[in-house]
Amino acid sequence: MRPPSYIAERLDSIRTAIAEAASAAGRRPEDIRLLAVSKQQDQARILEAYRAGQQRFAENFMQEAAPKLASLSDTKIEWHFTGALQSNKARYLPGRFAWVHSLASLRAARRLSEAMATHATRLSVLIEVNVSREPGKHGIVPGALPQFLEELLSAQLGGLEYRGLMTVGPQTSDEHRKSAAFSELRDLADRCRCEFDLAHFSELSMGMTDDFIHAIREGATFVRIGRGIFGPRALT
Repeated sequence: MRPPSYIAERLDSIRTAIAEAASAAGRRPEDIRLLAVSKQQDQARILEAYRAGQQRFAENFMQEAAPKLASLSDTKIEWHFTGALQSNKARYLPGRFAWVHSLASLRAARRLSEAMATHATRLSVLIEVNVSREPGKHGIVPGALPQFLEELLSAQLGGLEYRGLMTVGPQTSDEHRKSAAFSELRDLADRCRCEFDLAHFSELSMGMTDDFIHAIREGATFVRIGRGIFGPRALT
């Protein structure tokens, strides 16, 4: 029998931690979906994780992702785009990715919608919010979110389904700050869902290797784990 790989062992450990955190928060573990962040990981390591039962993977750069998606096209991997979404690259995502987690401009939304015109499916989209308000971070500041969402909905862009919010937690060892940031994202999503009558605006993509436990406590539905699964990045 083939011995378990490091990646398979790490996946088991992460899944156990997710389940324990969910139970401690009074939530169902199955309501939290694990994204394996495979940026700068080669196809072999991705395939190893896939064979260990992982089906959702996240990439940050279209140029890096394209050959991976092509070489793994015979798998049932569900691909998520989590990197900063540039409007000039948005047209390459439809047909390749099922989810985009990082919408932060109307221009990029228009490009995504135009590219979706040739596809029969709809693209699930999350809006990225810079809840930590850290300079240089991608995303919309919380105070601008309602106006941005109103502009998106008024534009009536076809092919896109707005499903919720995404954030990258604050770079801090302060446990309270981490939890407060994720709690703020949850509250923002709740307010937007009610204000704009968006029945399916319920997804929260938040939490990474160092803070996903805090994110689960505050309602994360997607956690994005890279180093915790793959260890050091394989590509340079």
